[in-house]
Parts: sequence; structure tokens; C-alpha cells
Amino acid sequence: MSNLLLTKEELIELCGVTRPSLQIKWLTANAWRFSVAANGHPRVARDHFAQRLVFAVLPEKHKSSEPRFDRLNNMNDPKRQLALIR
Repeated sequence: MSNLLLTKEELIELCGVTRPSLQIKWLTANAWRFSVAANGHPRVARDHFAQRLVFAVLPEKHKSSEPRFDRLNNMNDPKRQLALIR
């Protein structure tokens, strides 16, 4: 079962604090999913930790609300038409 959850040391490294109450505050403020054990310590699933790290590393896609008219250039070019179909 210990493989499923982050260790106390890993939680300290993640949150930057040692006190469980402050770890809970940090996890809540940073929108992490966790549960609280009977002893008051937060529990974070290792899968959730890995998923958050993967999404933190992925590059952001182009998020402009403006139309990309430059993509319409050379629409009559057969190579361009093939590229659009794929």
C-alpha cells in the first residue's frame, strides 16, 4: 500500500512544510486532490502526483482567440490540401 501514496518525506518536499495542517493548506490552495488520515496527515495518491507533474511539463498550445488566417495561404496547393486532410 505504501507504493500507492506519497511518503511523509515526499509530502514535505512537495509542500515545503513539515506540519500536516500546513501541508493540507498548501494542497488545498494548489488544488491537489488528497484525503486526510485518522492521524491528521494528508494522503496524496502517487498516480495523482505523477499526473500533475506530466501536465506541468507539457508545453502550452496556442491559446489565441484570434483567427489564424495565415493557415489559409496556399489553399490551392495540392500538398497543402493533403496536409489539411490528415
